[in-house]
Amino acid sequence: MDTNEATSTTLRALDLPHALERPSRRWLGYGLVLLAGGLWACLGLFFRALQSYNLPPTAIALNRAAVAGLTLLLWLALRQPAALRLRRRDLPYFAAYSVVISAFFLVYVAAVNQGSVALASVLLYTAPVWVVLFARIRWGEPLTSATLLALGLAVGGSALVALGGGALDGGGLAILLGLLSGLAYAVYSLLSNEGLRRGYPPTGIVLYAMLGGALVLLPFQDWDAVGRAFTTPGAWPALLAVGWVSSLLAPVCYAAGQQRIGASTAGILATVEPVIAALLAWILLGETLAALQLLGGASVLAAVIVLTWSKMSSRDEIKE
Repeated sequence: MDTNEATSTTLRALDLPHALERPSRRWLGYGLVLLAGGLWACLGLFFRALQSYNLPPTAIALNRAAVAGLTLLLWLALRQPAALRLRRRDLPYFAAYSVVISAFFLVYVAAVNQGSVALASVLLYTAPVWVVLFARIRWGEPLTSATLLALGLAVGGSALVALGGGALDGGGLAILLGLLSGLAYAVYSLLSNEGLRRGYPPTGIVLYAMLGGALVLLPFQDWDAVGRAFTTPGAWPALLAVGWVSSLLAPVCYAAGQQRIGASTAGILATVEPVIAALLAWILLGETLAALQLLGGASVLAAVIVLTWSKMSSRDEIKE
């Protein structure tokens, strides 16, 4: 089964947009966010496959947004045209979301180029802290002892996974870019939640964010490189996978899960991404797993268990 068939099969299995948007038990929300983390974790594998083609980060970022946005536009036009409706008063919101998406795509890659993957990853996963704080201030989401414990375990575990994978090389600019990528990731998550609260379906939110993000990225392109990217047959599988898996399915699953469990919980659960990425690199690329990475993975897993157990055992959260 090729990438196109796999994506179509996944969409049908999820029955997008219907399955992701109908009311359901909270456990489905946890599962969708964890699935999103796994899909995002594949991004490193796809980038590794694209390295030999010497494509600039801006071209890859444009590909991510354009492939995801155009595919989802076609899917919704055929399956649920009502999801394409956009209220005029929400145009500033989607414009801001598009800018944040494109900024995140670019700033994270710049952080890696200026420093190291380890440093960028550690600083990126300061994002759950911002998400929890902003969600508390903006929407009054509860800040329980279990949430704080899970947050500490998740952020600390993510740092250990990244530290075990490489040295924290980089100067002041690399640190600044890494912190900005974490902030952009947090704002991305919060804006997704804002769209849900405005009544948009997860698929509609991702659609307009990605299409808008592609438009924002257009002025930053080296068009010779873009042409090379889209005319090199060997690069197509990885380019399509980056768009479909990590930039379409992952954000839709994340938004649908966030719709059920809230921004704070989703932001913490998504820290499974670096753990899964390290496991994939170990299984598929033959990279070693250091003791720190194993300890970090156990810490993130403990965060997931603490958070899920506390939420599901709460009387206010359980639905008969």
